[in-house]
Amino acid sequence: MKKILLLALLAVASSAFADRIPREWASRYRSMQQIISNKNLFVWQSNLDERFVWIDANGKKRDRRATIASAEDMFKAHKIKCDLKIMRVDTNRDQTVDVTFDLRLTLDYGQRNVVRFHEQGVDTWKNIGSRWTEIRTVDKVTTETRVR
Repeated sequence: MKKILLLALLAVASSAFADRIPREWASRYRSMQQIISNKNLFVWQSNLDERFVWIDANGKKRDRRATIASAEDMFKAHKIKCDLKIMRVDTNRDQTVDVTFDLRLTLDYGQRNVVRFHEQGVDTWKNIGSRWTEIRTVDKVTTETRVR
């Protein structure tokens, strides 16, 4: 009976730590949140690999250039409120890391022109040389709401 209880406690304890976010990724995404809030398009795009692909919630693919072009308008907002949460981090066999995230943005363009944006998806990162670069984003959910 004691063995079963001990095994059950070990199983509960190990599952409690299974979803912990590694510090490296928590720090990286805190930095990304600041980069977006500070409207730093140059630094944001420097994280995207040259072969980066974004697949939106409808399955439409965009390459790096198209992704940056679609994000440029966002970075033109007068003020950006960014809430970026990591839900899960998975290391894959092919030396990539998948980061499941939940992003909520409030983009204030002034004159009562405010847009709320919500995105849930998975970013895939690869260590190329000695630097992590984002090679793919696959969105599960994207919504955009204009607020007056």
